[in-house]
Amino acid sequence: KIGKTSGYTYGKQFDEAAENGSIKCQTVPHDKLNISKLLAKRFHVFPMEIEVGYHLIEAILSKEDAALITHHPRVITDVDLCVIISKKIDSQRAQYLIHVFNSGLDKLKATGEYAEILSSYHLKHYSGKDSNFQPSMK
Repeated sequence: KIGKTSGYTYGKQFDEAAENGSIKCQTVPHDKLNISKLLAKRFHVFPMEIEVGYHLIEAILSKEDAALITHHPRVITDVDLCVIISKKIDSQRAQYLIHVFNSGLDKLKATGEYAEILSSYHLKHYSGKDSNFQPSMK
């Protein structure tokens, strides 16, 4: 069995297989519940974006329980992360914030600092978990 979070997509191929019953999935309303169910061995795997997964594991589990969960290096689907801006902010201000964010991100990438940040994050969270994991640095 595979854990899923309602409202999420896991890529066309995965979603279709879940829909037609080719894979057996158990769907729950939020990721925290899926992590708890994974720990309780209610299913075998739970696909999740790796950084979010490790962040939640660190936030909700004890160090002992967190050590019982790891990731598989195979990527199910590759999605870009995005910045979310409240609809309560007027559109001109929102566009300005997006521009400032993108400019800063471009500078971090150009200097190599973005790669360093991701690398240090991955070393902290994934060391000893899977030596074959290579972060995507889009």
